[in-house]
Amino acid sequence: MRKFVLMAIFTVVATQIHAQNNRSAVSVTGNDAASCTVPDPCRTFGAAIVRTNTGGEILVLASGGYGPFTIDRSVSIICPAGLHAAIAPTSGDGITINALSTDQVVIRNLYLNGLGASNGIHFQNGAMLFLDSVVVDRFNNLGIWLEAANSYISINNSVVRRTANTGIYIDGSLGPLRGTINNSRVERGSNQGIQGYSNVKLTITGTTAAGNTTNGFLFNGVGAETSLESCISSLNGGSGVSVGQYVSGGLVRVSNSTITNNGTGFSQTSTGVLQSRGNNTVQGNGTDVSGTITPISGN
Repeated sequence: MRKFVLMAIFTVVATQIHAQNNRSAVSVTGNDAASCTVPDPCRTFGAAIVRTNTGGEILVLASGGYGPFTIDRSVSIICPAGLHAAIAPTSGDGITINALSTDQVVIRNLYLNGLGASNGIHFQNGAMLFLDSVVVDRFNNLGIWLEAANSYISINNSVVRRTANTGIYIDGSLGPLRGTINNSRVERGSNQGIQGYSNVKLTITGTTAAGNTTNGFLFNGVGAETSLESCISSLNGGSGVSVGQYVSGGLVRVSNSTITNNGTGFSQTSTGVLQSRGNNTVQGNGTDVSGTITPISGN
């Protein structure tokens, strides 16, 4: 009888250890050996992801630091308003998304602070990535690196600043990327603010690129196509908006935007195409316009 009871207890414990949650949780007072449920949270996102079903969510229960992690499935990682969930890696990437080509990932309200790490968020593989109210600060290479082939990306109400290279780099050379950037800021990077390279189609609205060492917005390479609406590009050492620089190709449409106090305002080179609606403010730059600007016919 005693042996039977012990075996039953062991079976229950083992089942609990390997149970999967639709809703998991992390807390600075949690334990990675826990079940990762809201009443029994884990300490790190990595442990919580392992215990979360595909399509589930992970909630932050307390302010604090949670460490870098990798996402390998569809999941939503949510820090509620009023809490501060920080990732402060010293090497590598802060958050790596290397999921299945059908997976969808949501990250909301996380703060990434690079303390020697290379990249803030690196989207290597997956179908969709949604970044809402994310801050990425002081990484030694790229703030946000998007290169997942055949994917959709959305960046909303987010900030990328003080990177040692480009703030947001969207690379479609492995396969098409599509998406939007809305109401965000990319500031004081040591290269481009936002760059779209090869086979990228974006709509960028209400977004500011300011104080970057080279260009605020750069789009180049065959298939790099972007519309800028109600954006600001200011105080960048190179151009406010540049197309075709370094690599031939690219198309940018600009409307209702302010391009001021840059080395050059609008810059079109090589086979790049820069189209202007004619309602932009392009003034106060070292050179306001360089190259050929094509008017956009209105409807």
